[in-house]
Amino acid sequence: MEKAAGSIALQKGGTAEMSLTKIINHQLHMNLGYVGPKGLRKYLLVTYSVDPFPYYYTEEDLLRNINEDISAYRARNLDIAIAPLEERLERELDDIKEMYLALLSEIEGLQVYLRELENILEANGLESSKMKKRRLKRETDPVPF
Repeated sequence: MEKAAGSIALQKGGTAEMSLTKIINHQLHMNLGYVGPKGLRKYLLVTYSVDPFPYYYTEEDLLRNINEDISAYRARNLDIAIAPLEERLERELDDIKEMYLALLSEIEGLQVYLRELENILEANGLESSKMKKRRLKRETDPVPF
């Protein structure tokens, strides 16, 4: 993936927020010629400090999103009003609940798939190491009454 124009490498050490601040200030300077209006800078910091950067989004994703927001701001198409903290936290909690439910569903699907694969192995006289461990445990454990 190609780096976005004006990208900067993240510095080792320091906090993610400090790196995010440097990235935002750099992109504002590259796009506007100065660090930009305080309201826009604060909006970008609040908006992108919540996202899972650097754990989910790449630096390129972050730069692209920040540049899109700066362009929208310049075109007067970006509302930089910041929602109250309680509202932002409620939204984040809803997002986390949604991700949790999606992951539970994915896990359930994978468990069903795993059982299907184990049935295929068993039908052909084969077993995985996990199947073997379960079989040995059943054979060595006393039968519960």
